[in-house]
Amino acid sequence: MNKETYTLFSPEANIYYFESKGVNGNIIKAVMFSEFENNVFNMALLDYDLQTDTFSDISHSNNGDMPKVLATVALIVHKFLQSMPYVTVYFEGNTLIKNKLYNRIVRNNYEFLVDFYEIRGRIASHEEAYSKEKQYEGFYIYPKTN
Repeated sequence: MNKETYTLFSPEANIYYFESKGVNGNIIKAVMFSEFENNVFNMALLDYDLQTDTFSDISHSNNGDMPKVLATVALIVHKFLQSMPYVTVYFEGNTLIKNKLYNRIVRNNYEFLVDFYEIRGRIASHEEAYSKEKQYEGFYIYPKTN
């Protein structure tokens, strides 16, 4: 992946942190993976408040560094799946803005991800092969089998 990313910090399994640096200051972001079905992990992009030790999935930081944040999230998904190649990652936006963000992450990093993973979209409650022309409600990232 030839896109600029933030430095990652992962003190616990299944959580990756990085610091977004932009017009609104430094914001700690976290990407958390939690198993919700056998070998299927939900991915969540969160803001982390160091003072209260809390995570938020409803904040909109608008820090002016969206391309770097998107590339960092794609890198995190890749690292997570490399460390656990037998699992599937699922993610969806809990707001319209976050759903558009996730669609952009997949679209902008598709050429990199497709070398390693099968990407499928969820639309109208069914799963289908990914198409860049569609807006999806959620995404499944499957490791490619040899």
